[in-house]
Amino acid sequence: MMRVADFIAEFIYDIGVKHVFMLTGGGIMHLTDGVACNKDLQVVCCHHEQASSMALEAYSRMTGNYGVGYFTTGPGATNAITGLAGAWLDSVPCLFISGQVKRKEAVYNAKIPGLRQFGVQEINILPIVESITKYSAIVNNPEDIRYHLEKALYLSKEGRPGPSWLDIPLDVQGAIIEPDKLRGFTPPEDMKKIPESQIKQVEQYIKSASRPVILAGYGVRISGAINDLLKLVEKYNTPVITTYLGADVIDSEHPNYVGRIGIKGDRAGNLAMQNSDLLIVIGSSLPVAEIGYEYPQFAREARVVIVDIDISSHKKNTIKIDLLIEGDAKEFLNKLSRLLDKQQINSGNKWLDTCISWRNKYPVCLPEYEKLKDKINIYYFIDRLSRKLNTDDVVVTDAGSAFYAGSQCVKIKQGMRYITSGGFATMGYSLPASIGISAALNKKRVMCITGDGSLQQNIQELQTVVHYGFPLKIFILNNDGYLSIRFTQEKYFNGRFIGESSISGVSFPDSKKIADAYGIKFVRVSNNSQLDKALDDVLEFDGPVICDIMTPRDQLIIPTVASEKKDDGTMVSKPLEDMYPFLERDEFRKNMIVKALSE
Repeated sequence: MMRVADFIAEFIYDIGVKHVFMLTGGGIMHLTDGVACNKDLQVVCCHHEQASSMALEAYSRMTGNYGVGYFTTGPGATNAITGLAGAWLDSVPCLFISGQVKRKEAVYNAKIPGLRQFGVQEINILPIVESITKYSAIVNNPEDIRYHLEKALYLSKEGRPGPSWLDIPLDVQGAIIEPDKLRGFTPPEDMKKIPESQIKQVEQYIKSASRPVILAGYGVRISGAINDLLKLVEKYNTPVITTYLGADVIDSEHPNYVGRIGIKGDRAGNLAMQNSDLLIVIGSSLPVAEIGYEYPQFAREARVVIVDIDISSHKKNTIKIDLLIEGDAKEFLNKLSRLLDKQQINSGNKWLDTCISWRNKYPVCLPEYEKLKDKINIYYFIDRLSRKLNTDDVVVTDAGSAFYAGSQCVKIKQGMRYITSGGFATMGYSLPASIGISAALNKKRVMCITGDGSLQQNIQELQTVVHYGFPLKIFILNNDGYLSIRFTQEKYFNGRFIGESSISGVSFPDSKKIADAYGIKFVRVSNNSQLDKALDDVLEFDGPVICDIMTPRDQLIIPTVASEKKDDGTMVSKPLEDMYPFLERDEFRKNMIVKALSE
């Protein structure tokens, strides 16, 4: 005989999950006691459920296993929704378990039309979360707990991964069950495979292409296909570009790596993609941030092949797709490699050399950034930090300038991880995410790059860092507020600033006073001459550190695709290959193999 709460704790540990993230509450009192009674499971208690939700999804990204969190009834559950949505958009398999009022007091069970609340502190959470979960259910029958757990975890990783949510009433949590008599979940047999005809079609495209490019997304990592990708591109001299979330699938110095794509990608990545005559996209949903705002301009003279486990993302009627393959990235790469091994493919080096010349000619971190006398350019900081990191380090970035500049500029060494909130670009993500990652790595150091604005979203988690001794290196890009919003208001609204800094309605505390309050080592870096020594001191320190990087208020996030506002109020964007600051027109035209649209 066993209590449901104890069964859940044991089940979680048995699938290889070592940590549960939570903020304790009365609605989960049996669940949390189940963890307390389990000698193997460890708990990480955050100070806000939003932080717990972000920590557990980052834990999943780092381990490749599930992240698990407990959330109390009502506001505890709703506080977790931002992290849940981020996991949904970024394909992260995890399990959210919420407590619920007793079955007899649950709105879900009352079935009374229009009833808003029955039990104490209750909210009917399932209708709220069902659109952003792979599986959601209320466990009304204690005897069904094994079934729901197995189904939730199976569906979280089946196809395109994502989170699942189980809502467990208080009286079910404490109910007594016989584990040996519980029914389980039997997964359906997976018969879906990529048709050989589609692989052969890709082979024909490759044989006839002179400028092929592979765009690697996060799906390459999810499917465990990184080595398969590298073997293929190295054998056939194929240029590789990546998405933001796919940035860490390949070393930034790899001879086949060109760059990162999108409206805030880099010149080299976008030039390679836009000049290609065959673009093979593997494991990316191709959101607008990657294809640009003017859809017909995307890879406009290329055959576009998309390989994705979730083809619904490619039915948006945006770009032209020549071949859409529904399937796993690893299966595709293995089948394609076997087929190509039988052929004589003369890919040559000229096209790859051209792409690498763009990478070398158009770095994101420009030489003049090093010469800045006052303040520190964000790109220069990220470049210097990247060069000092090890192959087993992890870099986590927040929203805004940290997200864009970090994703453009971070230098990946094979084995490093780069983790960010891609689809949601959530402010306040990096600190709780770094907590989850450090927990997953047995309290290893993590580079947490945030902003003075983003840090305020989850600043309370600095105490979680201190309490558990997570040796986070927290770098604050200090620019007096919200840099991205500042530029938007300056460019499109004639400098009518509101809510972007201390001069327009929002201000931020002194980072040193914050560090002192939490008892965390503090370093402030005001100019380039101080940077290298400060970074060395931060990285060598055993415990957590807050490092305040003083950056310009008017720091440009470049290169970027520029948009202009027309007289009728509509926005028109330049093609991805023509990024701001604009190149001299002669130089731009020399880079264009396909017909240039911007002059």
